[in-house]
Amino acid sequence: MLRWSSVLHHSFRLLCTHSARTDTLLDQLKRSTNKYHIFQLVGMHRPVLTLEHVTCAMNLLWQFHKVTSDELSSVDHIQNHPEFISLCTVVENNINVLEDDELVAILNTVDSLQVDAHSSLVQQLVTEGWRRLERLDPLSLSTFADCLRRQSRTRSPLMGQIASIVDLCLDDIEDLSTLSSFACNLYAVSSPRLHERLLRKVESSMEKLDASHLEDPIRFMKVINKDKFLSLMKKCDNIFQKNASAIDSQTICNIVRVYQSLRFTNGEFIVAAKARLMEEVELCDHPGNFADLFVALGPIVSLKIRESYCHGTESERKSGILEVSPEQRLEKKLSNFANKMSPKKLHNVLKTMANTECANAKLTQKICSQVQKHLMVYSLENLCSIVEAVVLLDLKDASLHTELQMSLKRHMLSSSVPSHVAQTIKAMSLLSPNTIDEVVLSKFDDIIAQCNINDLSHMMFAVTQLLHSAHKPHRKSVRKLLKELNSYNLKRVSEAKCLDSLILELKNKEVFNQMAMAVVEAILHTCQRFIHQLSLKNVIQFSVLVLRTNTPCPLLMDKIAAVTMDNLKEIHPSSVYLMLRVFSYMNYEPPHGKDFFNACAHHVCNHKDALSPHFLVLTANALALAGYFPKELIKAIFSTSFLLRFDSQLDALNYRMNQRLRLSLMELNRAVCIEHPEYGVPWFHEQYCQELLQTEKSVTHQQIHEILKEIFGGADYTKMFVRIPYSYTIDFEYILDKERNPIAYVEEDVLSSICESDSHLQENKPIPEGAQRVAVDFLHPGLLARNSSHVKGSSAMKKRHLEILGYHVIQIPSCEWNATSLGTKAAWTSYLRKKIFADNVYTV
Repeated sequence: MLRWSSVLHHSFRLLCTHSARTDTLLDQLKRSTNKYHIFQLVGMHRPVLTLEHVTCAMNLLWQFHKVTSDELSSVDHIQNHPEFISLCTVVENNINVLEDDELVAILNTVDSLQVDAHSSLVQQLVTEGWRRLERLDPLSLSTFADCLRRQSRTRSPLMGQIASIVDLCLDDIEDLSTLSSFACNLYAVSSPRLHERLLRKVESSMEKLDASHLEDPIRFMKVINKDKFLSLMKKCDNIFQKNASAIDSQTICNIVRVYQSLRFTNGEFIVAAKARLMEEVELCDHPGNFADLFVALGPIVSLKIRESYCHGTESERKSGILEVSPEQRLEKKLSNFANKMSPKKLHNVLKTMANTECANAKLTQKICSQVQKHLMVYSLENLCSIVEAVVLLDLKDASLHTELQMSLKRHMLSSSVPSHVAQTIKAMSLLSPNTIDEVVLSKFDDIIAQCNINDLSHMMFAVTQLLHSAHKPHRKSVRKLLKELNSYNLKRVSEAKCLDSLILELKNKEVFNQMAMAVVEAILHTCQRFIHQLSLKNVIQFSVLVLRTNTPCPLLMDKIAAVTMDNLKEIHPSSVYLMLRVFSYMNYEPPHGKDFFNACAHHVCNHKDALSPHFLVLTANALALAGYFPKELIKAIFSTSFLLRFDSQLDALNYRMNQRLRLSLMELNRAVCIEHPEYGVPWFHEQYCQELLQTEKSVTHQQIHEILKEIFGGADYTKMFVRIPYSYTIDFEYILDKERNPIAYVEEDVLSSICESDSHLQENKPIPEGAQRVAVDFLHPGLLARNSSHVKGSSAMKKRHLEILGYHVIQIPSCEWNATSLGTKAAWTSYLRKKIFADNVYTV
């Protein structure tokens, strides 16, 4: 009581003594036009500064900082200025008398100005906020959570306490901004129940959203599981499309970045966004804003145009031989801004350059040299992604590599968090496996028992890299470590508590890259143990998991089909593809397969007008792999209007997705022409296939070719890499007469290249009556299930198509050819003879 009386007395005395001067100072601050004027006023009136002055001054400094052209120097200048330190001192001395909303607002401002989270001011503000936590209103509480997230305290007990408060009062919160903040910030500490309640509450509040609050859906899209909450993402996307003309370029950049991080593709919005952002490239004069433009546009601009500019000579550029388009100016302008960008923006730019496989070595070197100046301020996660970018861009900079290794090792030795240590060791092995010394390996023993499957996969990668580079004396210990990692993987999988926890641990597809077959089998066994837990909520993620095991498991796949059929009406049509592909790619048809595929096709067809073109193409191709061609869907896809929409969408997607979709459309076009010519769809991908054509003579191909020549008695009886109609390539072709004797290819060069051969003429050449063309295809491991001779969907479809075109098809799985029972020329010859002259190869 006495304390509050003293404070009130002091405040009243200060107000009475300096009222005229205080009003004048506040007015002068509000009329300030730059940060220098603010600092000048603060210095002149330092003895009479009040919290109102401080709050006003800090808010204005933040506003001026956001529009500065030199973001990096602006932050340093503000933080190190003596008058800013004076402002911080006033706040520290008066924290106890701050109102709740004032305290949170000041914390938000100093946090936005990147004041160190370990500084005395920030620590005191956070501590005082924690003390008042129970009485903060929802808006202040959400802003407080924003600050904690920016300070990397998303998993702190304080954030957990906020989640508990939100859980109790969630039903009373209606403000969408507050809800989206909680959905984003509490993701790491929320229970699945609270997280789902938050997102459902957000979805119900979306109807009231207007164009002035588009930042809210952007925020919570960052934490949405796109498979589980696809309907919510679609709602957000519809809002963005409706308000596309009113959205500013910075917000468009944010939306595009979120779409890219979620791998959520929507051609309509991206096409409009790309056009808007390209207009901003020339006008932008702010380094931070241009960095955002580059990150958003980099993956979706024309790769060919950018590369033509990168590879062109300086004289060609100056002479105008190479037309300089806005896309080409991206990298040129980036070079001019590089030394003015903040560490965060530089990091984002470097990641984008790696993702787009930037070929501009000079620009790569410049960005990396700027990044190198700020290595000390980057978090461990940032350092690891910088390493990945440097490796992908193939930057040979010894100085940068050395500094990165030192920074990583320092983080690794000082950390006791298993995921951090595992991530660091993987990054170190990427730079140079030889840096994994005894000190680093000793860290394995400290954390291995605490690692989850994702952490173990990072360590497995590092050990594998080390095994390939280790000297013979060390390989024994490295192999022992590899065996130990596999044991812990098996233990972790077998001790899973439920299906959802197992799915969560295996959500990163990279964990399967180094996984031993025993671990895969353990995963499938554990999934079968929890099969009763499969439901609508997790069936999509589970089907993705089963597909990544690359192992057909009838029990699991039958259950996926059953759950899908029972809940098909509640599954978003664009998610049907995720369920279909596990069956079509793995070449497996569940019980009542015809009903299953037809029901999925019907569900998609009913919503085809509302779906993005690329979803329809992928879904139709998955159905085609399984041998199903719904006429309504095929006719819709091969209509002129659809193909025009599809082309416009391709232009707005990143290069890898663009190529994947073009290939899917080609495969679908070929399958329809061969299997359903009555649909009247023309074959229009011949030129595309000519550009795509690539063949490499492997050692195995050469071995098979030599043995075939010996079996048939000469080089004139077999051809290698033969192109036939619809641009299929056959590894080997020969012809047997009705007596099973080989027929020679007269006046044709066995070693002629694909480009020189006319596949249509070859196909149309008459062969003797009763003779049979035979195609032999070698199936590399990618075309087979894991450690099995089970043929995947693409090879099964090719076999089906070749048989329609008049061939008998012999497939040679790599696992059979490389089996230990073979391995000698005599064994391979015997194996091929059995395949060639088997009873089912030829019938009169």
